[in-house]
Amino acid sequence: GRNLLINKLMEGDFSKVKQIKDYLKRIEGDKYLSFLPEEYDIILYWTKEYDELIKNIQERNSDYLSQLFNRIPPQKDLLTFNLKEYSVKNVNKLKKQIFASDLNQDTKEFLSIYLDKVLIDKRINPYAQDTVNEKAEVFIQKYPDSKFVPIVKGKVIYVIKSNKWTISYNLSGGYEVLTGNLSNNFTNPFLFGFSFNGNYKKIGLFVGTHTGFMKSRKSISYSSGLVDAGKDMEIYVYEISSGYNVLNTRTFKVTPFGGMGLTSIYMLSDSLECNNKSTKINLNNSTTYFLGVNFYIKLISKYWPKYNHNVSYPFIRIRYAYYLTGFENENQWMRGNMHYFTIGLGLMIKDFKQKSFNFKW
Repeated sequence: GRNLLINKLMEGDFSKVKQIKDYLKRIEGDKYLSFLPEEYDIILYWTKEYDELIKNIQERNSDYLSQLFNRIPPQKDLLTFNLKEYSVKNVNKLKKQIFASDLNQDTKEFLSIYLDKVLIDKRINPYAQDTVNEKAEVFIQKYPDSKFVPIVKGKVIYVIKSNKWTISYNLSGGYEVLTGNLSNNFTNPFLFGFSFNGNYKKIGLFVGTHTGFMKSRKSISYSSGLVDAGKDMEIYVYEISSGYNVLNTRTFKVTPFGGMGLTSIYMLSDSLECNNKSTKINLNNSTTYFLGVNFYIKLISKYWPKYNHNVSYPFIRIRYAYYLTGFENENQWMRGNMHYFTIGLGLMIKDFKQKSFNFKW
């Protein structure tokens, strides 16, 4: 019966389509389904049974859907595919039938928009949902008191909105400029870093670490030895900070931040020479305070559909920070601070919620 129905539809024999549809609905009983909801909607569009169509759409709530799940669906075949394919090719004919009917104007426009929604998964155009959403918004503004407004808001409009919580990861590289005696003792290091960020609305929490590679400019005495000039050194910074988004557009985001961390400078194993008479210099785990700003460039295509806007995206992050080190508390010859410049690539991951939904069997 289902195969015969689609054959008669393609032949344009709509009276026969209605007869087959009515027969299958009569024999389905309480345990079986003759048609899936979307199939039945499209058939009613073709048979011009708009009152029945509207009734079904209005009654299609959670209780209705739960009842459907308790019934045995029709065997898998090509009816849904063929119905939608044929209807997409002849959508203008369907809409002409709607607007030529005796229905109220808001009902005609609602059925036209709802038809676009039913057929949307067969549209090749990735912006088809944007078009449906725009038509739906116009309908709501034009007919604010229409009985179809709740249906349009709940079943036609479809927007993926990000939740308040987001996370991101970032790998970066850059350069650090030392000041004061730190600059006299060491070359400016090249940096490599990693950070993990959690955000709630406009507030961000950042946890990260970066490693710098530099050389000693002159001989430096340590408790366990002497580091000659030109020896390889490493600097490690472990930090935690919080920030606030002062600007957040489709393509850019600016986040000032502040925080604290630990900074350590280490000699590589082959840089240390034994010197029992050296003076103790402690450069391990110095408490560091810092302020800075993150500038994000979102790598989002300007052609990205609006309904799925900004859920997850890659980004480039440019970061500047000024670090107040505490090395001078242990040794005045290590007094100095740091300017930090990095650029990195990251991924923003947002959980999302749907403003509305499509029923899928």
